[in-house]
Amino acid sequence: MRADRRREQRGLGLDPAPEPRAFGRPPQRSVHERLTAEARVRLRGAAQTAQPIADGLGFRDPAYFSRFFSRRVGVSPGADRKASRVAPPRAPTSFAA
Repeated sequence: MRADRRREQRGLGLDPAPEPRAFGRPPQRSVHERLTAEARVRLRGAAQTAQPIADGLGFRDPAYFSRFFSRRVGVSPGADRKASRVAPPRAPTSFAA
């Protein structure tokens, strides 16, 4: 288990044995933030389902990935993807000269 975690941390560009709370927060929080950010990038950029994205991020179970993501972001992976594809509101058109 620890070897998997160290490999995962190295893959995210993190020191595998950081000083606890060296940056004012637990190392696990940093790992979770990076995983969440990477998950959002992959969900928004690819037409893949959540399963290959979960596999690529090191989650063995897509259901666990979905729970992890939902707890961190507040919506399911599918809902986050859908929300990112909604066109942003258009700026009001000004007719002033």
